[in-house]
Amino acid sequence: MRPMAWGPAIRLTRPATMSRRWIGAVQVVAIPMAYAAVAQPSGSQLSVMVLLAMALLLLFCLWRYNLQLKRQGAMMTQLLDHTPTPLLVLDPKGRIQGWNRAATRLFGWEPDSVMNEPVAKLLCAEPQQRRLTGMLSRLAREGHSLETEQLNCTRDGQPLHCQWHLQVMAGTVSEEVLILATVNDITEQKAVEQNWVRLASTDPLTGLANRRHFQSHCRDAVLRSQESGAPLTLLYLDLDDFKLVNDRFGHEAGDAVLAEVAKRLQGSLRLHDLLARIGGDEFVIVLEETDFERAEQLAGRIKQAFARAITLPGGERIHQGISIGLASSPADGSDADALINAADRQMYQAKQGKLLALSQANEVSA
Repeated sequence: MRPMAWGPAIRLTRPATMSRRWIGAVQVVAIPMAYAAVAQPSGSQLSVMVLLAMALLLLFCLWRYNLQLKRQGAMMTQLLDHTPTPLLVLDPKGRIQGWNRAATRLFGWEPDSVMNEPVAKLLCAEPQQRRLTGMLSRLAREGHSLETEQLNCTRDGQPLHCQWHLQVMAGTVSEEVLILATVNDITEQKAVEQNWVRLASTDPLTGLANRRHFQSHCRDAVLRSQESGAPLTLLYLDLDDFKLVNDRFGHEAGDAVLAEVAKRLQGSLRLHDLLARIGGDEFVIVLEETDFERAEQLAGRIKQAFARAITLPGGERIHQGISIGLASSPADGSDADALINAADRQMYQAKQGKLLALSQANEVSA
């Protein structure tokens, strides 16, 4: 197959194939006629002239038709090159056979440098290359159209998120199936969508996961635990007497305490542990592949982290207590709601125990 970049674009269509066959037929007829007219040793002069005229007429028609094809090809090439959408033509193995100017503007490569290059290797990172190559091969065999999103990269390594529309084109000049790829850069659109997703799943004050994100993650974590048999533990945390902070120092101080609490909790966790704020002063931690004993050790480290005083925006220093309840799967529940309720009860009991101990201490001192 002869590479194109683009031209002539007429080669991509069925009429191009038919025109070449027609031209060949004219040549087969006209050239022998012209030779017979010139080389005929005998016969009337009128017959010679008729044969010669017919041959010249056929050759003239051939010349005109060839000229028309060239003009159409040049016009189609110009049209494709001035199309604002990046267009690529690929063979069934994913090698580039056509590349317009819009593709150069988007990806950075000039047409001459990409001809016959595998598009997956050129535009995709290693994990995506096999997927795209297999997709193109199946598409060429099945002969239909397909829309897909791809993580691509430019010549200078800039990542792009692109939407690809792939359409099989049968009946080309080489009788080999080609695939027309229309590419749209949706990087900015995806960034906006991801930002909305982040805002919808994030607590604006602390930057932690919110209740919605936590519930979804916890359900998935329970399923993973059931499938793998690995332990799963949930920690439910509640700040002690947090209302007094707001009442005495104001809501700005309360927000500062919550932000500091989130920071200290994150400092006690592993990267893959999930920490979420699910209420005013309520936090939860999802610990996958963690048994109850190791979760208790983590709870002890968290309590140690809150032994240090917290400095408020006004310069005041307070010691913020925290109560922790633990629940593990499957001992305390086989679904997310059961685990949350069990950990909440454990947290409430821990808080009540603190109040009882404080009351007894006050009675002794009195």
